[in-house]
Amino acid sequence: MEMSVRMKKNDTINLNHLLYRIGVCAISGLITICLPIYAYADEDQALLKLSLEQLTGLSSSVESASQVVQDIKELPQPVTVLSASDIRAFGYRTLAEILNSLPGLHTSTDHTYTYVGARGMMAMGGFNSRVLVTIDGMQINDNIYQQVGLAGDEFPLDVDLIDRVEFIPGPGSVAFGNNAFLGVVNVVTRSTAGREYGDLAVSIDNNGEFVRRGTAHTPLFGGNALISLTQYDHPGVDRRYDAYYDQSGQYVAAATADRSTNTTDNQRFFMKYEKGPLQFNLINSDRIQGVSSAIDSAMFNSPLNHFRDRWLVGNAQYRLLDSSNLSVISRVYVGNYRFNASYGYNDGSLGDEASEGRWWGVELKGNWRGIKGHELSAGVQLQNNTRQWLFASVVDPTTQITQTAIDKARNTQAAALWMEDQFVVTNNTKLTIGARVDQDMQQSVHLSPRLGLVYRLSDQNTLRANLARAFLTPSDYELRYANDDPTLDFQKPNLLLQAESMTSLDIGWEYRSDVVGRLVVSGFRYEADQLIEFTVPAGQPLQQYNNVGGVVGTGGQVEWQKNWSNGWRVNSSLTLQHVDDKLVDKRIDAPEQLMKLQIRTPKVLGVLPAIEGNYIGQRSTRDQSMLPSATLLNASFTYQLDQRNTLRLSFYNLTDVTYQAPVSYDYAMPSVQQYGRTVRLKWEWSY
Repeated sequence: MEMSVRMKKNDTINLNHLLYRIGVCAISGLITICLPIYAYADEDQALLKLSLEQLTGLSSSVESASQVVQDIKELPQPVTVLSASDIRAFGYRTLAEILNSLPGLHTSTDHTYTYVGARGMMAMGGFNSRVLVTIDGMQINDNIYQQVGLAGDEFPLDVDLIDRVEFIPGPGSVAFGNNAFLGVVNVVTRSTAGREYGDLAVSIDNNGEFVRRGTAHTPLFGGNALISLTQYDHPGVDRRYDAYYDQSGQYVAAATADRSTNTTDNQRFFMKYEKGPLQFNLINSDRIQGVSSAIDSAMFNSPLNHFRDRWLVGNAQYRLLDSSNLSVISRVYVGNYRFNASYGYNDGSLGDEASEGRWWGVELKGNWRGIKGHELSAGVQLQNNTRQWLFASVVDPTTQITQTAIDKARNTQAAALWMEDQFVVTNNTKLTIGARVDQDMQQSVHLSPRLGLVYRLSDQNTLRANLARAFLTPSDYELRYANDDPTLDFQKPNLLLQAESMTSLDIGWEYRSDVVGRLVVSGFRYEADQLIEFTVPAGQPLQQYNNVGGVVGTGGQVEWQKNWSNGWRVNSSLTLQHVDDKLVDKRIDAPEQLMKLQIRTPKVLGVLPAIEGNYIGQRSTRDQSMLPSATLLNASFTYQLDQRNTLRLSFYNLTDVTYQAPVSYDYAMPSVQQYGRTVRLKWEWSY
C-alpha cells in the first residue's frame, strides 16, 4: 500500500465516501444477520473460557497504587484494568481514547493538545497536571510544565505497544507525590519476549491520517529487546469555528480554518530491554503541530503558527532482591523535553517561544513481609533538574529588530521519602497506613498521608474506604514564564503561587460472581484549595496564573462488567458528580453525568465487532455559557485474514455528532468544535 499523505482535496473526499460506504454495508450486514451464527477461531474459544477475574484483571497485580506490585483485591480503592485485547478490539488510537473509556474520566482537545478531566475537574491551561500518567512505573512528566497526561497524538508512546492500562481513582500522592491529585494511570508496555519476531501496521482514515509502525522482538546480549518506530502524518482538516468575542471584547464572525494550517507530523521511537532482574526503557518522540486557531493573540488560520514537542526519556530498573519476604528495586532515570513555538501576529510581528528541561534521578523502593500480617513498603527518590530554561522573543515588523522578552534558566532539586504499611487486623479486615514527605523544587515541604480499609464481608462482597491528602506544586512555567511589560502582551508573573492541596474520602462496595459479574458502587467527596488556574484578573490587561480559591466535589459511580460463555462481554459505568466552585457559579468543563458502555460480541461470519457508547453531560465554558450534552457512538470490526494478517475497520463519532468542548484563556474563543465522524482502516501483519 502506497499513499501520499499530502492528498488532493478530491482524493480525500473519495476516500471518505469509499470508507463510509464500506462501513455502512458492514453495519447493515451485521444487523440483518442472525446473531447465533458464530464462527470461532481456536484463540477466541480460549478467550471465552477465561473467568471473569482473568478477563477483567481482578486477580492480577498492579503497580499503580503504591509503586510496588500488589493484588488488586487487597487495595482500598477500586482499580480498572484495560487490556491490550480491548485496546485493539475497540480501535483506540490514542491514550486519550483509552482514558475516555474508563469510569469517571473525560477528555477534550483544543486541536493542539488533549486534556484529561477527572471527578469534575479539568485543567484550564494547566497542562494535564492533576492526573498522573506513568509508563512501566516511570514518571515521564517534564520539569517545565509538569506535563504528565499528554494523551492525544502528542503522547510519546504508540498505543499499539501497550499491554494494559491500570487506573486508580483518587489521590495517589502518598506513593507518587506531585501530580497524583485525582488519579494515577500506569501504562504497562508489551513484554520483550511476547512475540518471536515482530509486526508491521499501516492505517489510513478519511481525513488523510497515515500511520506506519514497525516493531521487532529479538534476543540481545542474553536478554530480549523490543524496538519500535512509528511515523504519524496528518494533512490537517478544514475546521470551522463559531462566532465569538475575543479577549479584548471584539466580535469575531464565524470562520473556517484551512487544513494546510493544522497539519501534524510525529515520529516515535521506543526500545525496551529485559534480562532477568534488569529492565531498560527508552522513549523518543518528535511532533510538529500546526495551530490554526487564534492562540496567544496570534493570527487566525496562519501557516506561521506551529508547535514542536520533543521527548527523550530513559529508565533503567534493577531488582536487587526478590525473595518471599523482601524485594528491593532500584531505578535510574533521565529526561529531556524541548518545546518550540512560532506565532504570526495581526500587527505583522513574529513571536518565538522555547523551553527546555533536563533532569535525572535515582529511586530505591522495597517491600518487606518479615512480620506476619504486615506488608511494609517504603521508598526514597532524588531528582536533579539540571536545566529549566524559558525563552520568548518578538520580531518588530517595521525594524526587524528582535526583542527578547523572557530568557530565564535555572536548576533545582527535589527529594521524597515515603512509607506505607498494609496489615491484617482480623481475618477479613486489612488496614493501610502510609505517608510521604516531598521537598519540591521551590524547597517547600509537603506531607501526603493516607488511611485505607478493606473489609471482606464474604468471598463475593468487599467494602473499601480510603482517606488521603494530595498536593500539586506550581510548575516552573507557571512561576517564571512572564514579563511585567504590558506592551509585550505576555502573561504577568506571580512568584507568590502556592501549591494546591486536596483531602479526599472514597468509599465503595464491590460484588463479584460468575452470575452477576463484577459490580462496583462507590462514592467520593473531596475538598481542594488554592487551585492554580490561568485567568485574566479583574482590571488587569494581562493573563496570569493565580491561586483562585477552591472547590468541593462529590459524586457517586456504578460500574458493571460481565462476560458470558457464548462470547458476549460488557463493560459499563455511570458517574454522577457535582463540583461547587467558590468563585464561579458553574465550574468550567465539569460535566455532572458521564456514561460509558463497551460491548464485545462473538465473531459474526468471521468478524469480531466492538461497539462503544459515551455520554457526556452539559459543560460550562469560561464565560459561563453552557455547552449541550453529547452522545458519541464508536464501532470497530476486526477480521483475521490468517494467522499473520488482521484488518480492522473503525468508526469514531459514527453518527457525526456536532459538539464542542471548553478551552482555556490561551485561546480567543471559549470553546472549539470537537472531531466529527472519522473512518479508519488498519492492517497489521505479524511475522
